Amino acid sequence: MNFLLVGFALFLLSAGQRVEALRNPRIQPLKHQKHHPRRVLGPSGGLRVTPRDNATPGKSWLPVSIIGVGASERGSRSISNEDFQDVLDTSDAWIQKRTGIRSRRVLLPNEPAGLRSMAMDAAEKALLQAGMKDGRDIQLVIVASSSPDDLFGDAPSIAAAVGASTAVAFDVTAACSGFVFAVITASQYIQSGAYQNALVIGADALSRHVDWADRGSCILFGDGAGAAVLSHTPGECGILGFAMHSDGRGYQHLTLPFVPREATLQQAVEERRALSSEANVSHVADAAPSSDAAPSSDAAPSSDAASSSPKVDIGRYGRLAMNGAEVFRFAVSTVPDVIREALANAGLGVDEVDHFVLHQANFRIIEHVAKELGVDLSRFVVTLGDSGNTSAASIPLALTAAVSENDDGSGRRTIRKGDVVVICGFGAGLSWGAAVLRWGGPL
Repeated sequence: MNFLLVGFALFLLSAGQRVEALRNPRIQPLKHQKHHPRRVLGPSGGLRVTPRDNATPGKSWLPVSIIGVGASERGSRSISNEDFQDVLDTSDAWIQKRTGIRSRRVLLPNEPAGLRSMAMDAAEKALLQAGMKDGRDIQLVIVASSSPDDLFGDAPSIAAAVGASTAVAFDVTAACSGFVFAVITASQYIQSGAYQNALVIGADALSRHVDWADRGSCILFGDGAGAAVLSHTPGECGILGFAMHSDGRGYQHLTLPFVPREATLQQAVEERRALSSEANVSHVADAAPSSDAAPSSDAAPSSDAASSSPKVDIGRYGRLAMNGAEVFRFAVSTVPDVIREALANAGLGVDEVDHFVLHQANFRIIEHVAKELGVDLSRFVVTLGDSGNTSAASIPLALTAAVSENDDGSGRRTIRKGDVVVICGFGAGLSWGAAVLRWGGPL
């Protein structure tokens, strides 16, 4: 009986709405109402669209904004194309034509904590721009890096150095997609209410791992660190949509592999002792603590002992290897699609984007993506000319440059509050992803 009464009440409500709709055409029955995007003018003069009903639930409208960014080249020097042409079969014209790169920054040698130092510097600048004196108000720190100073991860030590010692901190390894993936990950924690503020850092020093004799890859990579402070910001600014993908079937096209080398346990011990002796036990990483060292013996081990010693792997990580043609094909085919997907999740179109900030891998890739999307190249932020491919650092480096005042003395910035910005990363894995932001800060 109760169900019948409820049903009859709903019928009367619907009927009343329809009668009122006949009297006033501007009023439509509830079931037929459709929310249309409210369009307003933003600071750049373009149309702005508030969240749409056709945005994809779970992949859109996260009330999380970047409120501060920072970049660092601390402890690095520039290597120009001319430096390469003196030692490789290449030239400045050849490199610029194929990549758009004029020079790149590389960490100075003998800097064991060089990348962490860069990352700390970038983080401090981002915190300052966000109006935070230090990291005490940060609850989450994510460092995106494929070349950390410490293979166990740099995030906790960086967090402590910037005053976020009580924050949970961890590293993400997703190569050139790392910063985008880390921003989306941090945003989910903030969206859930677990944290209020997060610090996301993209930092890589791939110059430590390139094959300097391979002119096809060593000319591309540079070192750098960029950071962004993310915060819960209710309102129209935030992450409007995102998309992420990976496909391990193409992982072999861009790798930095571990190279195994078999040895007996006895050989492994002798080799480490020899290395420690050569270094005069000056590096903690190469010298075992004396309390843990095995008793030394001047007597040569017997052949029976050597043959019975168990086998171990004493290999090391090798050099970065890249199939440039395949990586290029992968990028120009997936990047336009993932940008469209992220925009579709946000309920937006390509024409509603003010700026595109792609991973700065190669200028030809950016040109191809612009052409495929039908977008003028002037809407793309390009900074790789003097920095090279800095992997996970490239997008935050570009964002920092774009929100800084232009060099023409006008005080203008490329990206301003209210602008719709697409960030997109792609690289090893293979992995790729994009996020659509309505820029909430810095101003």
